[in-house]
Amino acid sequence: MTLYKVLWATDRLRENAMGHKNLLLPILFLIAITLAFSSLARAGDAANCALAHKIAEKAASEFKANKNLGLRHFLQAHKYCPDDAVINFDLGLAFFRYGNLKDAESYLKIAVSMDGSNADWLNLLSWVMLERGTDRVKALEYAEKAAKINPDSPAIYDTLILAYLENHQLYNAVASAHKAKGKWPGNKKILKRYSEAIDTYIAFYLKKTKAGMHEQAISGLKKVDFDPEVVKAYCWALFVAGRTDQALERAYKAGNKDVFAQIMDRFVQRRYQEFKQGKRAEALGAVDKMRQRYPGHKGLEKAYTRMFNAILADADTITVPEPMKIAPSGKASGQGSRLLSEIQGGAQAPVEKKTSLMVDVDIDIPKAGQKDPDGVAVIIGNMHYSRYRHGIPDVRFALRDAGYMRKYVINELGYSKDNIIYITDATHGDMARIFGTAKDFRGQLFNWVKKGKSDVFIYYTGHGAPDPGGKGAFLMPVDADADYISANGYSLNTFYNNLARIPARKITVVMDACFSGNSETGMLVKNISPGMLKTANPVRKIKKAVIFASAGKDQVSHWYPEKMHSLFTYFFMKGLRGAADSNRDKRITVSEMKAYLLAKVPYRARRLTGREQVPIVVGDETREIARLR
Repeated sequence: MTLYKVLWATDRLRENAMGHKNLLLPILFLIAITLAFSSLARAGDAANCALAHKIAEKAASEFKANKNLGLRHFLQAHKYCPDDAVINFDLGLAFFRYGNLKDAESYLKIAVSMDGSNADWLNLLSWVMLERGTDRVKALEYAEKAAKINPDSPAIYDTLILAYLENHQLYNAVASAHKAKGKWPGNKKILKRYSEAIDTYIAFYLKKTKAGMHEQAISGLKKVDFDPEVVKAYCWALFVAGRTDQALERAYKAGNKDVFAQIMDRFVQRRYQEFKQGKRAEALGAVDKMRQRYPGHKGLEKAYTRMFNAILADADTITVPEPMKIAPSGKASGQGSRLLSEIQGGAQAPVEKKTSLMVDVDIDIPKAGQKDPDGVAVIIGNMHYSRYRHGIPDVRFALRDAGYMRKYVINELGYSKDNIIYITDATHGDMARIFGTAKDFRGQLFNWVKKGKSDVFIYYTGHGAPDPGGKGAFLMPVDADADYISANGYSLNTFYNNLARIPARKITVVMDACFSGNSETGMLVKNISPGMLKTANPVRKIKKAVIFASAGKDQVSHWYPEKMHSLFTYFFMKGLRGAADSNRDKRITVSEMKAYLLAKVPYRARRLTGREQVPIVVGDETREIARLR
């Protein structure tokens, strides 16, 4: 209570007590006591906060060398002065740098609630909330406020663009990215975020094109006329919608000779096909009309001459040339460029993504007891299923799981970085390329293996699913649809059949996926009753192979939110660190790992969810899978 308020209250009490003289003195006495204690409390608080800031300064310098010690001292500072905005921010920042985003968000929220005018605080809180996915709308609010306070920070704009993307405000994301790119043309992070925003924007509207929602696609792409890649997509969307004249006109106006030539080639191809189907006059007339609009175009002149001469002779003698081959743009490909390639008739692979947070299994990963220079590993982390809008939920920790498993394979198992096929958000095409197909088992993995010399380690984390028709189990690429899994999933039968034909010295397979049709966030197969699904065994005996599966065929593979990993993967990595080495001989065998997983995973699953998850292990249990120093 301020002195002014106390004096005002005293005045009112005095007036009210004038008619009760015997009450006036005790009341004034109580007020005096209150003022005295209030003054002492303020003095004590000030001293505590001054001490807290000194401890925080010490913690900041310690944190660089020892994060654990630094964090403990930040926590100590907070105890002395829990209502100080700076202390709360410092603690939130420390948790952020430590890798604990949950606690970081809590303390950053407190700091921002006390002082919402600090752009850097708002920016960091927004980024943490976006990373955790806790409240994207509120995160955008913070990001916009930060950008308004400090419009001259590329880091703040980077967060703002991401916030727009996460809230699916794609035009705002692209417009902000374009503005940022103009202000900081040499900033690599801004350029990367700009590419991400453009790619996401293109992908969104090209999906509408593929779905037949042409006007929405054309309208959306037309708005972003400042980016050549969007203009290219716009031209193709016009063409697919049957508005070839406009597509050619826009490509011509943009000076994009390649796109103009490609669309014109497709136009000519269609006219050839019409001609062959008997629509001779229509095809010739369309070519002639286009020829008059673009005089001198060699392809049109040639097509007109051949069609006209064929009419004079015999239309069945006409030979249709092969379509023009469209070369890749040379730029990093993402969803947008992949979809554009599909529209053009090609296909490209997605961009690899990386994340990094830290818990106990993420730090101080043991070094290899021996190197395995010929070993070949495949590590796949499938997380972002929802982007393909097939109703498949994301796998929350898949990217972290895959990223850290890669470190274990390199650091502890001794594999060379150059011998690791690492991919996140693998599509069906990616998986067929790596593991081969039912018709050809010679995929990338097969080609990398040295006969009789290479050990093979395969790790997959993501969804699996049973075929609703009972045709077995499937690994789920991120672009798969569970209701049509036999058509667009990657069959476990094909996976194991091709694996059996790889001439490796030994093979280890670790699958953190369930094949029950269910998941942590609900059923994957939407159009069938759970009781009607025919689940399949996720493992098979293969010569020279040991297979670890995270759960039985009717079970769900769970997450372990506290550890920011999938449950099975967390304990598998912990086992590799030495927790599975029951006899302490520095050698971890399949038998030891199996015993450790069966002791840890089912118990923790029951505690977390009340449901069963029992890992399955098949293969030679005497085999050594890791050797510690």
